[in-house]
Amino acid sequence: MTALYLLILSIITVLTSYIIIYVNRYFGNKYIDNIKGVQKFHTKPTPRLGGLALYITFIFNTILTNEYQELWIMIMLSSVPVFLSGFLEDLFGNISPKYRLLAAFLSGLSFVLLTGFYVKNVNFLFFDNLLSIYFVSLIFTSLAISGVSNSINIIDGFHGLASGTLIIMFFTFAVIGWYIEDHLVVHLAIISIFVFIGFFIINFPFGHIFLGDAGAYFGGFLLSIIAIILPFRNPEISSWVSFLICLYPIIETLFSMIRKIIRKGHHPSKPDSVHLHMLIYRGLARKISKTFGLESYRNAITSIIVLFFPLATCIMAITFYDVLSLIVASIVIMISTYYLIYKKISLN
Repeated sequence: MTALYLLILSIITVLTSYIIIYVNRYFGNKYIDNIKGVQKFHTKPTPRLGGLALYITFIFNTILTNEYQELWIMIMLSSVPVFLSGFLEDLFGNISPKYRLLAAFLSGLSFVLLTGFYVKNVNFLFFDNLLSIYFVSLIFTSLAISGVSNSINIIDGFHGLASGTLIIMFFTFAVIGWYIEDHLVVHLAIISIFVFIGFFIINFPFGHIFLGDAGAYFGGFLLSIIAIILPFRNPEISSWVSFLICLYPIIETLFSMIRKIIRKGHHPSKPDSVHLHMLIYRGLARKISKTFGLESYRNAITSIIVLFFPLATCIMAITFYDVLSLIVASIVIMISTYYLIYKKISLN
């Protein structure tokens, strides 16, 4: 894994993204994300097939790599259900969220069965005893992969937000892997970083192409399997370290579910327009963009503001990765911080 090889992966993603944009435009911009909808904050119809560009690049990596090729083959094979369900949603817009979640679960199940990686413990005796039963651990790990995969789709709403969050979290896994000399974790994370950097270049700040469901779910799938591999291979690293690294999209997903259950007339499977990043877009990002005459960058400014949250959780994870009590304390602090910020911004 040389610097040149990583650069080539980024270039493949960039070129593939531009080819997809051109081909989609040539055939009448059929597969675009329109500007109408409760979760639409872009100002022009945009291709939502960025996930295809990412997937193609990872296929190239699987073919070209000299390191851990067998594992990459198993990762790509197990990712087929989650990628395909998201891609079909991007093409036709008629794949129910429950089917996409089921597809992510099947990808998680396939990954565990093919690779043997799973969640072994969570540092609670009762749950660890349950997880010592392989079937329970198999189901729990598959559900965790499905949940994290979906969580990236939840935060995918502004230019560079989902991809930027993923890059930050992949980088954190790479740093911790480097600290503990786990070359496999470093390899998986670094490859993922450079592939997503290629997409980020096209997506930020003007959003020339979107991740789409395929890209968001696939990115979440990659994140979740690295989060599982790290503590599995390194018993001195708690699963809570991985949880802290992935905390921002997980919090957004859990708060979203709770909010929709509490609010009358809402359902957890239906979209709403009051996620934290949406509130920041309407408030703080609007004020900043108007103050500095950057109205055309308001979407990107929203992402920059929100990215401070995953950046904070990841700095904590890097700093305290070997001290469980501080990791747990960091999780409590960041959940409380999110809640207080959301409560203040939403005025509810």
